[in-house]
Formats: sequence, C-alpha cells, structure tokens
Amino acid sequence: MSNRATYDWELKNLDRTLEDMGVMAQQALNLALETFTNGTPQLLGEIPSLQEQLNQLERDVEHQCMTLLLRQQPVASDLRKVSTSLEIVEDIRRIGDFAADMADILQHMEGSRFTQDSLHADIVEMAANAKRMVSRAILAFRTLDSQLAQEVIDYDDVVDRAFLEIRGALARRIAAQTESVDYALDYLMMIKYLERLGDHAVSIAQWVGFCITGVHKAQRIV
Repeated sequence: MSNRATYDWELKNLDRTLEDMGVMAQQALNLALETFTNGTPQLLGEIPSLQEQLNQLERDVEHQCMTLLLRQQPVASDLRKVSTSLEIVEDIRRIGDFAADMADILQHMEGSRFTQDSLHADIVEMAANAKRMVSRAILAFRTLDSQLAQEVIDYDDVVDRAFLEIRGALARRIAAQTESVDYALDYLMMIKYLERLGDHAVSIAQWVGFCITGVHKAQRIV
C-alpha cells in the first residue's frame, strides 16, 4: 500500500472512530433523557458501559491523530481535519460524561415525583432542544455542513434562555421553602448539565467551521 493510500485509510479510520463515539454519546444521552422524561430508571444501567467505551475511544482518537501528525505531516485541509478531531473528541466524551452525571442524579430521584412536577414539561423541552443541538452538531461534523453548524451555534440562545427561566423558578421555590432544598438542587444540576450540553454542541459546531475554513472564532489559525 502506498504512503498516500495508507494516509487516506488512516484518515477514514479516524472518521469512523469519531462517528462511533458520536453514536455512543448520543445513546447515553438518550437513555438519561428518556429516564427523566418518563421515569424509567431501568435504562440507566447501560450508561456506565457506554461511558467506559467512550473513554477508550477518546484515547484511540488521540493516538490516531498523533500518529497522523508525526508520521504523515498533513497539510492544509488534512491538517485541519486532524486538528479538529483532536479538539472535538473531548466535547463528545464530555457529552457522555454529562449523561452519566444525570444518571447519578436520576437514580436518587423519585420517578413518579419528578414526572409530575410542574416544571417537568419545561425541563423536558429544554432537554429535547439540547439533544437536538448535540445530534445536529455531530451530524455537521460528519458531513462538514457549515450551515448546519451555524444553526447549532444560533440555537444555543434557546437553551440558555430556558436555563435562566427554570433556574429562576427553582430559586423562587427555594426562597419560599415550598419543597426540600435537596430536591430543587437536583433539578438545578439537571438543567446545568443540559446547558453545558448545549455549550459542547456549540464547541463542536465552531470546530466544524474551522475544519472547513481554517478560521476559529473569527481568528485564522490554519
């Protein structure tokens, strides 16, 4: 196999590994959000295994990227692709981590109680929007779709606005002492994780823009 053929194969293998990570991160997230939406804690048992696999794949991606950089010395668009992969691999792994963090909270919450809470529908909607951002950001990377990446970035305002509104409602509950502080804090942590999911989706989308143009946050890098 020629050097170029080997190089192309390694790049495709890198893409496949990142795609596998994206699928697993979304699976873990779906399990956590399905549990929150419908009160089905039996789904949470699958998340630790997915998280472990994500951690291993992150190490695999880092190794593949360093191998490409050291052996092949990629230039131009190939260099941007490898650099982008090194950046977004952490974002994808963190999505899985947040799914695991939410699972920890959900294991200790009473499903029948939180699904009947007056804020439940608002948080479910926020979760659906955060999930939408994550899936579209990963799709934007897979397809190198700059328009889709920009839509993800723009949509972050929706998730941030929901976070502020729900946080305010929970703060008023705590101040009025209408329920246990621990229960309200669980909800606060849930929406904080959802807000951070949106941030990582934005980060992926911004690196997609860099992969295409060499510009990241209005600064030319490559």
